[in-house]
Amino acid sequence: MSKWPHQSEVDTFYGNPRGRNGDASAKWESENIVMVKVPWKLVTALDIYALLWVCCRF
Repeated sequence: MSKWPHQSEVDTFYGNPRGRNGDASAKWESENIVMVKVPWKLVTALDIYALLWVCCRF
């Protein structure tokens, strides 16, 4: 079982994603982010309009 890091240990565990001036580090991104194509639509936020349509149509 993995031991998850404490907040003070996350940079050592995951690497430091911070670059200069608050931007993401291009080196960290190229080493750690993987682009994945999926056969369905990904939703990353609550669609309040769709939720209201489902809840209020009855």
